[in-house]
Amino acid sequence: MTNKKAIPFHSSVRIMLSSAGKIRVGNDIIGMGIKAKVYKNKLGPPFRETVFNMYFDKGLIQEEAWLDYLKDYGIAKQISAQKSAIEFKGEAVEFKNREFAEFIKDNVELRKFCLDEIKKRLYVEQDPSKRTEEIVLEEMPASDEM
Repeated sequence: MTNKKAIPFHSSVRIMLSSAGKIRVGNDIIGMGIKAKVYKNKLGPPFRETVFNMYFDKGLIQEEAWLDYLKDYGIAKQISAQKSAIEFKGEAVEFKNREFAEFIKDNVELRKFCLDEIKKRLYVEQDPSKRTEEIVLEEMPASDEM
């Protein structure tokens, strides 16, 4: 009899992918929302999750997820249901949320600014002596899900 838990113990990273909905234009389905959750990660912090869109004709568009991060970290402000703004070089740059990916591709300086801000906030310092936040040990509940 074989041990069926060999892959979970041997792997360095385990990611669970699930559907987060369909992307429709009219009656046509042009893509899917995908929810990814990291269950095991020997290379970085585990138990992080994200939702991203995958289009059947274009694949993954990295810039679409940036707007959510920018809003979460307070860099982008929601003006109305369909518009947002980013404070850049002393002035507010407004754009439509649905057109953010195209807008950011056209403006190279703003693209670099947004990417740098996201990287600053998502980077986790590996050396514990250089970390500024308090380190807290959390006990995880025992589960046999994986």
